[in-house]
Parts: sequence; structure tokens; C-alpha cells
Amino acid sequence: VKITAANIISGGAFKTDNELVVDSKGKIISADFEGKTVDITAKGDIVASNVHAVNNASIISEGELDGLTVLAEGKELVDDVDAIVARGTWIVGGEYIAENGNITAEATVGSIVSAIILAKAGETQITVNAAQELDGVVIATPGDIELNAYGITGGLYVSEHGNIELTATGEDISGVYAKSKEGYVVITTENGKDIIGTTADAYTYAYIVASGNVIDSAAVSETDEAKIQ
Repeated sequence: VKITAANIISGGAFKTDNELVVDSKGKIISADFEGKTVDITAKGDIVASNVHAVNNASIISEGELDGLTVLAEGKELVDDVDAIVARGTWIVGGEYIAENGNITAEATVGSIVSAIILAKAGETQITVNAAQELDGVVIATPGDIELNAYGITGGLYVSEHGNIELTATGEDISGVYAKSKEGYVVITTENGKDIIGTTADAYTYAYIVASGNVIDSAAVSETDEAKIQ
């Protein structure tokens, strides 16, 4: 099933047992989408909408992703296909949940703010990139977490079995708690920026590596090396 809008999609519920493809030349507002796979593209913002995919969901906007609820069951994923791909200029709020499979989220111009990103099963990976900041983001997965942003403020990052790597390229990292229950945690800043009020809590090694100063932060390892530098 393919839905094409010359301008805005506002409201409505669109459901199929097969592939659902949605293309809006404007915004998408307060709509529900459900299909075996769901592929949504929009020229404008996608706002306050719900997406449910049996396999995988792709939500890509040339505007913002604001207040979305996205659930992908990941039942029949093809190799190298993420359960959820979410990409917009900003990602603000919302929940992105994969019952099985990887998640990729990207803010291409701005920040990711107050989003919840959860992968529930298997050797999954969550990859998050922001052109500006990650602010108050919550991420949990059994697998790996890889984050790259200009700056990182606040946030909770938890891995049950995998590793966590957080990198800020242009601003400080502050107020972050990252815990890996069976792997390592590495938190890094570049370009002379500080790490402030942040904890790396790992089963194996825990490294806090600032190109500037480290202030009121902790590295904790249950079995290996804990290092602050």
C-alpha cells in the first residue's frame, strides 16, 4: 500500500498486513501507521504520530521528528536491516522501541532531546548521532550503545551485555550515567572539552577520557581497570 500526499497528512489511521509506504510533500501530524514494514518520508515535520511495524520501520523527514511513538517487532528482519531507522533535523521526545533488532537515530541539523530509545532482545546495537546535542536521552539495550554528538548533557545509558561508547566532538559531556553490566564503558571528549559530573560504570574496563578537564566524575569497574584522564 502506498500513500502519497501533495501537502499535509493530518489525522487518520493507515493499516495494512503488507508493506506500507508513505510519502508526504509537507508535514505529517497526529496520524497512525501500521504494516508489515512501514516506510515514511516527509518534506516537513512528523509530529505526534504512531508507527507500528511487524518487521521494521523507517521514518525519515527533512524536518523534525517530534513526539513520535514507534514500535517495531523485528519478526522477519533481513540481514543488515535495522528494526528502526529514525532521521530528522531534530528528534524531540518520543519513544522508539524494537522488540528485536537494531535501532539507528540521527538528528542531522540539531539535537536529540528527551527521547527514549529501547531495544529489547538479542545482540542488538543502538547507534545515535546528533549534529548538535544529546539532551536528557534515555537508552537501554541488551547489546552495544554507540553515541556521537557535538555535546552530551544528561542522560541514562544502560547495556545488559554489550559495550557503551559515548563521544562529544565540540562541547562538554555533563551529567551522564552510563552502565554496562557485562561489558566496557568509554566516555570521550574532543577539542579540549570537559567531562563534568559523569559516571562510567562497567563490568570490565571503564574509561573517562577528556581532552579538557575531568570534574566531579567517576569511573567504576567491577573486574578490570577504571581510568580517568
